[in-house]
Amino acid sequence: MLENVPYYSPMKLPDHPRLKFSEAGLRGVVGETLLPPLICGMSAAFASTLGPGAVALGRDTRLSGPMILDLVASSFRAVGRDVIDLGICPVPTVEYFIRTENLPGGIDVTASHNPPEWNALKLIGAGGYFLDRAEAMAVKAVYESSYAWSAFDRLGKRRANDTAIQRHIDRILQVVDVDLIRSRKFTVALDCVNGSGSLMTPQLLEKLGCKVVAIHADAYSDKPFPHPAEPRPHNLTDLIRLTKDSGADIGFAQDPDADRLALIAEGGRALSEEYTLVLAAEHVLSHKPGRAVVGNLSGSRMLDDAAQRHGSPVHRTEIGEINVSKKLREEKGAIGGEGNGGVMIPEVHEGRDSFTGIALILEMMAERRSSVGTIVDGLPSYSMMKYQTEIAPERVQDVVEAVASKMGAGASGDRRDGVKLSWNDRWIHVRGSNTEPIIRIMAESPTEKESQALIDAAKALI
Repeated sequence: MLENVPYYSPMKLPDHPRLKFSEAGLRGVVGETLLPPLICGMSAAFASTLGPGAVALGRDTRLSGPMILDLVASSFRAVGRDVIDLGICPVPTVEYFIRTENLPGGIDVTASHNPPEWNALKLIGAGGYFLDRAEAMAVKAVYESSYAWSAFDRLGKRRANDTAIQRHIDRILQVVDVDLIRSRKFTVALDCVNGSGSLMTPQLLEKLGCKVVAIHADAYSDKPFPHPAEPRPHNLTDLIRLTKDSGADIGFAQDPDADRLALIAEGGRALSEEYTLVLAAEHVLSHKPGRAVVGNLSGSRMLDDAAQRHGSPVHRTEIGEINVSKKLREEKGAIGGEGNGGVMIPEVHEGRDSFTGIALILEMMAERRSSVGTIVDGLPSYSMMKYQTEIAPERVQDVVEAVASKMGAGASGDRRDGVKLSWNDRWIHVRGSNTEPIIRIMAESPTEKESQALIDAAKALI
């Protein structure tokens, strides 16, 4: 009888190198591994694990975004959930909205820095935080067992809400000295990679009194991602040129979901993503000495130097926003983040937030009456090198074990996330990605030659 079939038939999550499920959500290639039945099932399973109340939904600007957003919204409604549709909306803004509205959770449809053929469901729980490992596995277990669909007269409703971005901006303006920043009348070059930040970043900068010269800031372009989406120097040649040619005081680059921030110094000098968190931490700790700072295992030693200057302890976690976020809350820290350009402060939200990073760095420049390049030149520097290559997921652990056994002489080892080997003046970290079928190798030492030697030694073991 009809009333006896409201449950979804159990299905196993497919095992495929181009489909990733972790604390970072469900990520795959649209039309290949990220397919409508999987999207609908995982969305419904996730909704079934949340507490009562409406759920929030946003997306970035990928061509597949509108289609997937509709699938997710319909799936939420099909299990009886009301949906608050934020439309194109940055991940940190969705997180802030969930937090301030006291919602049980939501999904942002975005694959962050992945190429345009990828998309993902970023699962956000209560408080506006990503799921931890146990919570993510609970969602998977529900997907692979059963959950109830709602009857025709118990379906959820969908309503649009366009207030999230303005509310996020308003909060950021409350935690920095707006008048001080405005007094400097900065010229800022901007590259939003036609992502979700395109709707918010120009507004924020204008409210901070900045003259904005922007490229790739069209959220409605039919050609999103005019260059590779990850905000690393080799992908930012247009912004480097714009910063130099416009005489801008600084250049800012975001990834498609706007949780990561990269910097271009005056004159067009590209800075490593590592400097984003380091500069923000240097500024925040100068006002809150002694308070803890939290980073992940792959972050630069420059963060430790900044903390030492201000008498603050440093805590390192496994890779992943939720791991840093949880530790930041546990330690009641002043600032946290990741070396990929993610900054988080409790006054806004303990999630990676490029917009907060922008405001803090502009405030630092204004307060010190100094250019970002001059500030960077005054910091101790190291050579960090990064390498990644595709690898079958089942081979990752073999490579990790080989690196640990063959390169670990005289080093302290950390096995919480792959393997990190540390010596007095250098380190190397080898781990499998949570978001792509790749292995990542990162090394930092006093010189480029020494870092390259570490990288080469690890590459030889792949």
